[in-house]
Amino acid sequence: NHVDTGQIIAFIAIYSLWIVFVVTVVLALSAWLPTGGAAGLAIFITLIFQIIDSLIGKYWTLSPWKIPMYASYSFEKNPDMSDFWMSAAITGILIIGLILFGIYMSKRNAAKATI
Repeated sequence: NHVDTGQIIAFIAIYSLWIVFVVTVVLALSAWLPTGGAAGLAIFITLIFQIIDSLIGKYWTLSPWKIPMYASYSFEKNPDMSDFWMSAAITGILIIGLILFGIYMSKRNAAKATI
């Protein structure tokens, strides 16, 4: 089976959006909570939403948790990517929101930091 270079690039680009989202969740939570709490909550959030997506994902088509699925579709001949762009937009908006939240929490918690 032949894999086109364009398919590989599409997979990497789409999956990178998912990685950026997850990293942004971790960074925003670490700006808000102590280190252990941030890591635990980030793992919990990611896993819980993945489980929810696997249970009701058939009815929940617009979600950042669908991005890895859309990445895998890049290797199919005629994938159904009808909801991909909306999911990507939602993911982008959430990334921006999480970045702004992280900046706000970092500034708020800067006075509490001890060096």
